Amino acid sequence: KVPDRVEYLFDLMDRLCLEAESMTPQQRKRQRIRLPGGVFGNILTEWREWAMININHNRRDRNVLKHRKIQVPKVHNISLLSPEKIFHRVERYLDADLVDPSPKLYSIILNALKMLGNNQRIPPTAEEIFEQNLRRSQYDPRNELYHPNAFVIYEMIDIWTKSGYNDKPNPDAPVQAERHLAALKQWYNDTGRPDLRPNVRIYTGVMEAHSRSSPTEISFYRIQELFQEMKEVCVPEDLGFISYNRVCHSLASSRHPDSADAARAVLDEVCDLYYQDKDANSRFKPVTQHAFSDVMTAYGRTGRAREATEIFDRMEQMAAVEGIPSLRPDIVSYSSLIWAYAKAGNPEMTQNILARMMDTIDGNSVDNNLDSMDDIEKQNINNLQDVDLTSWESIFASWVQKRDPNAPLYITQILEQLAYLSQKRNLSYTFKTSTYNLLMSSYARQQTVDGARSAEVLFNWLREQEGDELKPDRDSFLHIIQGWINADDVERAEKTLFDFCDEAQEGKIDRDILDGQHFNIVINAWIGNKDKEVDETERARVVFNRMKTFGIEPDKVGYTSLLWAYAKSSKSKTDPAIQAERIFAQMEWQYENGGKKETVAPNRITYNALFHALARSADVDTLERATALFQESEERHGVRPDKLTCNVLMGAWIKCDRPDRAEDLYQILKQKFEENGQRDENMAPTPHIFSKRLEGWSKAGEPEQTQMVLKEWIDCTSDPDRNRWLISRKPGVHEFIPVLQAWLNSDRPNAAEKAEGGLYQMVDYAKSGRFNSQPTGYAFLIVISALAKPDAGPLAGERALKLLNLQLELGQNEEPSRRATLEPNLPTYTNVVTALCRQSVSPEATDVFLQEGSAMVRILLQDLQNKRNSSDFPDFFPNSRSLEVIGKLKQVCSIPHFRPNQNSWQSVEN
Repeated sequence: KVPDRVEYLFDLMDRLCLEAESMTPQQRKRQRIRLPGGVFGNILTEWREWAMININHNRRDRNVLKHRKIQVPKVHNISLLSPEKIFHRVERYLDADLVDPSPKLYSIILNALKMLGNNQRIPPTAEEIFEQNLRRSQYDPRNELYHPNAFVIYEMIDIWTKSGYNDKPNPDAPVQAERHLAALKQWYNDTGRPDLRPNVRIYTGVMEAHSRSSPTEISFYRIQELFQEMKEVCVPEDLGFISYNRVCHSLASSRHPDSADAARAVLDEVCDLYYQDKDANSRFKPVTQHAFSDVMTAYGRTGRAREATEIFDRMEQMAAVEGIPSLRPDIVSYSSLIWAYAKAGNPEMTQNILARMMDTIDGNSVDNNLDSMDDIEKQNINNLQDVDLTSWESIFASWVQKRDPNAPLYITQILEQLAYLSQKRNLSYTFKTSTYNLLMSSYARQQTVDGARSAEVLFNWLREQEGDELKPDRDSFLHIIQGWINADDVERAEKTLFDFCDEAQEGKIDRDILDGQHFNIVINAWIGNKDKEVDETERARVVFNRMKTFGIEPDKVGYTSLLWAYAKSSKSKTDPAIQAERIFAQMEWQYENGGKKETVAPNRITYNALFHALARSADVDTLERATALFQESEERHGVRPDKLTCNVLMGAWIKCDRPDRAEDLYQILKQKFEENGQRDENMAPTPHIFSKRLEGWSKAGEPEQTQMVLKEWIDCTSDPDRNRWLISRKPGVHEFIPVLQAWLNSDRPNAAEKAEGGLYQMVDYAKSGRFNSQPTGYAFLIVISALAKPDAGPLAGERALKLLNLQLELGQNEEPSRRATLEPNLPTYTNVVTALCRQSVSPEATDVFLQEGSAMVRILLQDLQNKRNSSDFPDFFPNSRSLEVIGKLKQVCSIPHFRPNQNSWQSVEN
């Protein structure tokens, strides 16, 4: 009954310690100054509860403690609130032989340290206390008075476990927990002491350390190994529903794809054990819904709502049939099921489950006599009636994500239902701005003008509310602007934003409520605007400048958005490359001279936008500067360029007919891929980059370089040792064609012969199945066009005709769906005619061949007429190329003995 008895007791202990320290061991023994066994352990336990009340008083609201009828005594000696200082006191008492030595003293101090300290900072202190415990026992596990026992080990494991969280894991936690478990197993094997036998709390503690802090794959399999070991090692009587419940929680929390099924298997096992021994006092009797809720949550995390429903139904059935009131669903159970359907994108079911939950709340509150229920049933009713808005908001979020046209209506109905129940049952539901923001977001996502107007109406209603708890916040303003953007009215979105800026400058709203994101979404909305009369770059620039005059320094998102505007605009009145360079220079200046460097530092997306804008320029000097930036970006801003950026610049150089500069970029890419002995997959050349190189060299008329690129690609996919970039796609017909085109563009005397050889090689590759290189009609047209040139060589007409027949033959063997790609078109036929005509007037040709050639021409012309009259060939109509060939034919046919008749001319002109 002494006031402040904990402080009084420690003051008394300190005085006794001073007296004991002045005595010899013999005097202490004669005076019998040591406290009787267990007394000081009770004092430490009393201190722990006293310290928890005082420390929690600083952390919690005073009304909470008052509600629990807990009086908070005044603290005169602050040092008594520190477990570390209590530990040093206990060490003095032990040295003075004032208290009986026992591992229990260390266990209580470690438990207090865990309850009162910072979870992430206490492990080192706990290890010091544990090490001192070992030193006192001289590291001998047979020393029962001093050596740590299983209780101490559990506290150490639990301290390490709680030092890690899912969002902030501690990699050391599972390692240290395993270390302590291994030490305990060794001590038990060496001594056989019962108090050193590993128990279920220790095993489940190590499991929880893994689930919180280990990588997913490691934790999932290690937890299952520990579970099997626990069943083999621990005393059978210790195994029960509570231990199985903790295993379920650990598995369900591991976030492995199979974690839900593994947790369910554990739950099934413990339920089967209960059914084998149906006893009211069975240790396997489910006494809490937590294991069921954990499994449902694990299923819900992956959207497996059907399996979560099966667990929920099983829990309800056991509560009703087996008479286990503790399994009646509570708010946690319902919330787990609601989240499962919300994650699965089924808002209808989430609404139905919520209605069931509210019916349960209403029914329990009205129909049930609480006086006739046991404590567990009362607690379940209280849990249900203490439902917060989390469950409701999960439904709102589900409707919002689904973009259902009726989502705003459903959310409004739920809000009305909630308000009704709150009034009827006097429940403490308090709507917050975040709740209405979800409704506003659902309106904004309708992508209609009506949706944007409805969001605006709700926003204005919020502004009219009294008090600070229900006022528009940053997200509210964002949803209104986004609503007009989604409705395709960027003009209205911009005006709304500027109106908000004016209100902030007039002091009507807080300036801090608007930030860079409000401006950035409008800048992004102007990019790619469909209005042909609007220069999107100019409008994006206006919003960008307004952001600066409003007092918000543009961040990397703002600068990047503006760069993309110039990169994608087709209506800009200024050179996009020049403007992009100026914007980037301004960004760099702000980075060097501004305050928060991390918010404005260019990133990879920024550089991609810049290079896309610069690549639109046909100015070689601009592309040289862009290439220099590509090489310097890592040194300047720590941004390593990637293959996408390289591909953009390569395309720009190819447009300027400089495949050599594109090849230089490719060499840089290869060098950076294996720089410093490490492979960077972001720099690995891709099939698209190879295609760009083929395009560049082919366009420049460099067949040897084009063949070299194709061979490099073939080698990569044919020889695993050379495939450093793991390119899986083999070159196909569209990659072989540039080689043919390169020969055609080269204007070399042997171009036709080389292109012809390449075409036959494509046919051979396709027949062998090595490559998908079956030539298309365009491939045949390229080679036949080469054969139609004046310097195509001897028998060019006959070779062209042979290719035409091959093309027709291959087309007949193709499936109907692909046959059209091989059908000869009018330019193909006219080039064959040209080749035959040129061959006929060749000096080397004989008179006999002239007559045969004339006959071939007449046959082809007749075939042209037949195909033109057939509905199967809708692409047979004159084009510029065929008219050009007709002009050439007229010149060739001026030779008297090679003049086609009137019918032939009519077919060609048709």
